[in-house]
Amino acid sequence: MPLNIRPLPPLLQKIAVEQLHEDPERIENDLSILKEWITKQSHLNARTDDQFLIAFLRGCKYSLETAKHKIEQFYTLKSCIPEMWNNMNVEDPKLKKLIQMGTTIRMPNPLNGDDGPVITISRSGLYEVGEYDITDVFKVKAMLLIIQMLEDDNAVVSGCHEIIDMSKASMGHFLQMTPALMKKMSYFADEAIPIRQKGAHFINTPVGFEQIFNLFRGFLSDKIKERFFIHGSNMESLYEQIPKKYLPVEYGGENGSYDDLSKELEQKFYSYRDYFLEEEKYVTDESKRVGGAVNVENIFGSEGSFRKLNVD
Repeated sequence: MPLNIRPLPPLLQKIAVEQLHEDPERIENDLSILKEWITKQSHLNARTDDQFLIAFLRGCKYSLETAKHKIEQFYTLKSCIPEMWNNMNVEDPKLKKLIQMGTTIRMPNPLNGDDGPVITISRSGLYEVGEYDITDVFKVKAMLLIIQMLEDDNAVVSGCHEIIDMSKASMGHFLQMTPALMKKMSYFADEAIPIRQKGAHFINTPVGFEQIFNLFRGFLSDKIKERFFIHGSNMESLYEQIPKKYLPVEYGGENGSYDDLSKELEQKFYSYRDYFLEEEKYVTDESKRVGGAVNVENIFGSEGSFRKLNVD
C-alpha cells in the first residue's frame, strides 16, 4: 500500500534531508517500525496515520527511539493532564470564544522565505480572568499545534517562533500561571510535541515581569530557557530576530492583520471539528501499562523532577 504522505516542497525537502537526516528510501521502513511498536503497547491507543507519524520522525531527526518516546509522552500527557487535553470541541462555548478572540494566531508567511520557521502569536491577556482559565488558552494552543503537525510542513521541518504579546495581561493572568502548571507546559513542549520551538519572544511585558518570570525559570529545561527572549516594549529588539515585514500590520508589518488571521484560523479549527472529537479516544489505558500505571505525580514528582518513561 503506498504511503499517505504529502510531498515536501523542494526547499523543505532539502532541509529535511540535510538537517533532519530524512532518507526517502527509509521512510516506509521507519514508519513500519513505529506502527509495529505501537501495536505491541497494550496500554497505548495511538493514531498510526502516515502523516501523523512522520511528524514525529521529522521532529526527532529520525531517531526511532526518540520518536517512540515523544509518541508515548504525547498520549500519556493526554491521560495525565486532562484539563489541558480533554474536550477539544470547537463548539464548546469557552473554546469557541477564545478562538474568536484571536488568543492564538498564525502568520501566513514563514520567517525568512518559503523554507523558514512558522510564526505564531499568543495574546494571553485578552480573556477575562474570572470567566476563563489559562488551561483553556493552552488547549487552543495545543489544538493549533496538532493541526500544524498534520498539515504545516514548515512547522514540522523548520520549527516555530512564538511571540507572546502581554500588552493586556493583568496580575490576575499572572497568578493563573502556577509553578506546577509551568512544569506541565514546559514538559509538554519539550517532550511530547514534535515541532521544534526556535524561540519564544515576550513583548509588551509589564513592569516587574522579568522578576516574576525568573521565579519560574527553575522549572524550565535548559534547552527551553535558551529559547526564551524578553523584549519588553523594545520592538526593535524583536525585529532583530523577526524582521518587521514578517509580522502583522498591528506591529508595523506586512504579514496579515489580527482580524483577518483570527477569522481564517477559526475556520481552520472548524474544519478539524470531527478530528478533535475523534481524538478523545486516543489515550493511554494506564490499567494495562506494563510496570504499573503512570499519573501526574510520578511523571513530574513533588520536587519537579521528571520521570523517564521506558520505551521498548
